[in-house]
Amino acid sequence: LIAGQWSMPPEDVVEKLASQYFEVTDMRRLQQALDSNNRSSLRRFSARSLSEEVDIDTTQEQTYEELCGCDVGTDGVQPEHDPESRLMDIVNLNAAWAIKVVPRWAKFVKSLGFHGIHWDTLGDFGHWHQDTFPANPFGDGSPTPDVAGFLRAAVPILREYELEQTLNFVDGFGWDPTLLNEHTDHSWIGSAGRAIAFPYWEVWTVGREKHFFETVGADQYHKGFVLAMYPGYSKYHCCAKNERQNAAEYGEWPFDLGVKRWQMCLDHGGSYHFVVDGLRYLQGPFVADAVRCSNADVKRLRELTGNA
Repeated sequence: LIAGQWSMPPEDVVEKLASQYFEVTDMRRLQQALDSNNRSSLRRFSARSLSEEVDIDTTQEQTYEELCGCDVGTDGVQPEHDPESRLMDIVNLNAAWAIKVVPRWAKFVKSLGFHGIHWDTLGDFGHWHQDTFPANPFGDGSPTPDVAGFLRAAVPILREYELEQTLNFVDGFGWDPTLLNEHTDHSWIGSAGRAIAFPYWEVWTVGREKHFFETVGADQYHKGFVLAMYPGYSKYHCCAKNERQNAAEYGEWPFDLGVKRWQMCLDHGGSYHFVVDGLRYLQGPFVADAVRCSNADVKRLRELTGNA
């Protein structure tokens, strides 16, 4: 951890996340607009049909980096982000870290009735290879994260609780196809060697989706997958709004882009992280910022998935 080796108990994390991360952002925006009596702010709550006629800013108030307090450069955490308000610390993944934290999370998640844990990562965050993310927060000479080692060390712990696991391989960083090895035809819990339930890649760099389909969608590794490549907040796909993954999609509305990517995933035997909460579709990584589907949107999605 940047702040030391102490880690917050799962229950405390959930209590803090519940009020700051999962609260519906539209409600926060509405309250801010009412408090400031700013009529222009109310434009943000127009229906999607209106957003096709006018340019409405639907970007989340805080970026991914701001919420986790990990928007760091050569001088560390930027001063405008209060370290005490961040929700997460940055961890260099390895097997030792799994042995330290997975038991407490497994016990907590099992008590809630879930079937597994999804581990979130920031990808090639420290420039061990090549990426577009912030500079290495761990200092020069720090070891490369052992993502596969973390997952493999977590397996026996999770199996004690009959839990599965997935992890977002950001731009493919940390991916190892042997994580999918199965030596039996039994379920994930009973198999020997399979470390993840299915591949989950989060793509932020233009062109990496091609590598994704060639790698995870290839016949030799064909076991199903999920692609998260968020379609953005407007047809302009401004990079300043964390949409570098959509730089080549200028002029295409986010919903249309999402449908196109979902079709590509279906063609390769996988799925696309797009529809959430029943009738809402994702714009970016914050589920609370999902946009409600229109009747026409629902019809298109049913036709796409064969549920018309």
